[in-house]
Amino acid sequence: LPAPKGFRIVRSQSTSVQTNISADAATCPDCIKEVRDPFNRRYRYPFTNCTNCGPRLSIIKNLPYDRPFTSMAMFPMCQDCSLEYNDPENRRFHAQANACHACGPRARLERLDGRVFSTESLTQLDDVDACATLLKKGEIVAIKGIGGYHLAADAANEQTVARLREAKQRHHKPFALMARDLEVIRRYCHVTDSEADLLNSSQSPIVLLAINDGDKLAASVAPNQKSLGFMLPYTALHHLLLTRMDNPIVLTSGNLADEPQCIEDADAKERLGQLADYVLLHDREIVNRLDDSVVRLIGAETQILRRSRGYAPEPIELPEGFEKADRILAM
Repeated sequence: LPAPKGFRIVRSQSTSVQTNISADAATCPDCIKEVRDPFNRRYRYPFTNCTNCGPRLSIIKNLPYDRPFTSMAMFPMCQDCSLEYNDPENRRFHAQANACHACGPRARLERLDGRVFSTESLTQLDDVDACATLLKKGEIVAIKGIGGYHLAADAANEQTVARLREAKQRHHKPFALMARDLEVIRRYCHVTDSEADLLNSSQSPIVLLAINDGDKLAASVAPNQKSLGFMLPYTALHHLLLTRMDNPIVLTSGNLADEPQCIEDADAKERLGQLADYVLLHDREIVNRLDDSVVRLIGAETQILRRSRGYAPEPIELPEGFEKADRILAM
């Protein structure tokens, strides 16, 4: 049909922003497949994402959620990424964090004491794989994640985990764990179908699981506990890091006890130097700090113990009648 008389397409007017910010989402199966495919141009690219996954709240500086208003603004897209971004039939159509080896953020492994070192004795691949070698050797490594720095260590190495606990001044509270896949987690914990769904969800939280009678981790991981907090890899970097790790790793917030998690590179190098010898960092700024969310299943209900990465800042559905309650905020 012909357009109505007087119909025009005009530039949008500048009005107040009404859009919401989405929560960061765990790397989707399609992106994981690309990262693992030696013939794909994103093979082993640690920051692979699309419109179905990747950073959102952690990188946004202002609304609306467009690349110029995020920490991806400093990474102009290459021709290939730009073609994907502008193709309505591509799953990266308007994916604001779209990037690749040629144009996006890069990971690098450094010593926290500033000394120059070579990764050739650790790997023939890249700095992420070199980091995996260090973890297998019993080192503690600071890792810059999607919403803050973590401290990582081999969770089966008692000497290393005890050293981390002492350095972090965290004497009793259990450490969070990350495992390569569900098969690894089931060596240590009971996992129901509902708990597996939570672990594999786009929120990818830490899920509290009952310890089974199988393999044992370092005693210092969770002293005197009957449950362990496990999560699965939720970024391409984590998937690459865990590829060769048959054991789970401790992945705890990068800070001393009772301090905020580090998100800035200079701050991390200063504060975490006393906790780790190496740091795996990247050149994409973390704008908004995000801890790992923590959940557990009670019966058929999911109870959120810490609502952060993957859940925030999505609205919380309140029960019917709540609008009539007194306007009191309890913290």
